[in-house]
Amino acid sequence: MKYILATLFYFVIGLTCAFTQSGKDLFNDAVLHEIRISITLPNWFDTLQYNYDQHRLYPDSIEEISHSCQVVIDGLKMDSVGFRQKGNFSNTSATVRFKKPFKLEFDEWLNQKFDGLKSINLNNGADDPSFVREALCYKLMRDFGVYAPRVSFAKLYINNWYLGIYVLVEQVDKTFLKEKYGNANKDGNLYKTGKTASTTLQWLGSSADSVYEDDSGLEQKGGNATWARLIHFIDIINNLPQEKMRDSLSKIFDVSNYLRVLAVEKMVNSWDSYWGGGNNFYVYEHPDGIIRWIPWDMNETLPLLAGFDLSHLFQSSSYLVPSNKFEDRPLIRAILKDTLWKREYLDNVCNLMNYPFTVANLDTTIYRWHSLIDKAVEQDTNKLYPYESFEGSLTANRVNSDFIFPKSGIRIARRHPGIFPFINARRLWALEQMGFHDYTCNAPAQNTKEYGMSVYPNPGGTGSVTLKWDPTVADVSQLQLVDAFGRIINIDYQCLSSNKSLTFTPPDLPASLYLIRKLDADGNRGVCRWIKGY
Repeated sequence: MKYILATLFYFVIGLTCAFTQSGKDLFNDAVLHEIRISITLPNWFDTLQYNYDQHRLYPDSIEEISHSCQVVIDGLKMDSVGFRQKGNFSNTSATVRFKKPFKLEFDEWLNQKFDGLKSINLNNGADDPSFVREALCYKLMRDFGVYAPRVSFAKLYINNWYLGIYVLVEQVDKTFLKEKYGNANKDGNLYKTGKTASTTLQWLGSSADSVYEDDSGLEQKGGNATWARLIHFIDIINNLPQEKMRDSLSKIFDVSNYLRVLAVEKMVNSWDSYWGGGNNFYVYEHPDGIIRWIPWDMNETLPLLAGFDLSHLFQSSSYLVPSNKFEDRPLIRAILKDTLWKREYLDNVCNLMNYPFTVANLDTTIYRWHSLIDKAVEQDTNKLYPYESFEGSLTANRVNSDFIFPKSGIRIARRHPGIFPFINARRLWALEQMGFHDYTCNAPAQNTKEYGMSVYPNPGGTGSVTLKWDPTVADVSQLQLVDAFGRIINIDYQCLSSNKSLTFTPPDLPASLYLIRKLDADGNRGVCRWIKGY
C-alpha cells in the first residue's frame, strides 16, 4: 500500500510539473525554504569529505560519489536521493568544518524529479558575508536578457541538526536547456569548465577530440561524443584573420548574448569568470548550429582586493574593455578587436547603468532577501562570517575577512565592500573607463550629496530620538554616531526608514555633543548635531 501511495504521489508531482515551469516552487525567492536531509551513512560527513577529496586529487580516475538519503523539502518527502559535496574554492576555503557546498541529485538512482528538477545546488555563501551576491548577479543576468540560473534560499538540516542557511542555485542541465530553448533543443553538446584548469580556449591543434577533452579545461556534460563543432569554434577565434572574424564567428556563436554576459560580469567584477580566472561558464552547442554561452558560479563577485581604494575598484588590474587579456583570452580578443562589437559591448554597459545596475532598481529586492534570511543567518552557528559582517554587508564601506590556505599557510586578505557602495563606486569607475574609449554614456554618475536633518528631542536624554529630513531618499541606510573627537562610536546597520523620518534608540552615552550621520544606499547622506543631556 505504501508503495502504491508513493508511486501515486510521484506521478501526481510529475504530472503537475509537466504543465508548469520546473522549479517554480523551489526557486520562489519570497519564501525561506526548509530542506531536511536524513542519511543513515555512518560518519556521513567524513565519508562525503573523503569522496570529494579523492575525486579532486584524481579526477580522471575517481568519479564523484553520491550517497543515498531521504529529503524533505518544504514538507514534501523523497527517498533515494543522491547527496554529495561539490564546489572548488567554495569548498576548500570553507573555514568552518561542516559548512560545505552540497548537491542533491533526485534522479541518481530512480527516475524521479522534485518540482520538475533533476538536481539542485546548495551553496554555502563562501566569500559572501551577505549571502545575496550570487542571487543578485544572476538576477542582473536574467533582467538583461541572459539565460541564467534561478536562485532562492533555504535552511538546511541534516539528521535534525541545523547546519545553516544555504543558497539554492538551479543546475544547468537538460531540464534547464529544455526550459530555455524548448524540448527539441535540449540535446546539444554541453560543456563546462573543470575544477582544476583555467579554461582559456586556446588552440590545441587539429588533433583528435581526446586532446581537447584532456587539455582544454572543459568537461562534456551532455550530448554526443564528438567535439568537432567546439574545435571549429576554437579554431576560428584563434586563427582567423581579424578582418574575416565578424562574418565567420557570427555564423556559429551568439556574440550578442556573450556581450551581455560580459557587461554584467565586468560591472559586478566577477573576476573568476572567463575574462579573469578563465573559469565558471557553460558552452552549449544549440541544435540550430549556434553556440551559446551560459554564465555560472557567481559567488566570487562584488569583491575588493586588499590595497585597492573603493572608488577605483580593480582599476589597476582590470579594465572595462579587458585589452590586457587579449593574448591569453582569444574569445575576448576576437570580439572586442572588432569596432562594432566593441561598441555593442559599451552600449550594453551603458544600458545596464541606466536601469538594471542601479541602487534604485535593486535596493528593494536586496533588502527583501536580506530581511528574509536575517534570523536564519543569526541562528547559523556554522556560517563562514560573523553575524556583524552580514549586518554590515549592504551599506558598510568594507567588511574584511582573511583566508588561510590549509596546506601552504598562505594568507589572503579579502575585502567585501557593502553592496550599495560597491554599485555606486563601480558606476563611477565604468564612466571613467568609457572615457578612455571616447564613449559617452548618459547614465547619471550618482555623485554623493549631503542633506540636512533635524533631530528631536535635542538636547535629549535616555530613550528614542527621531530624525527628520526633506529630500526623498533611499529607504535603506546606515546610522553612525560620531563623538566630538571624530570617532565613530556606534553603528546601526540596515535601518529601514519611512520616506521622511526615522526613529531609533541611541546607546547609553556620556553627556556631550555628537554628530549623527545617515548613510543612504544611494550614496547620499544626511548629517545633524545632537546634544546628549544628563
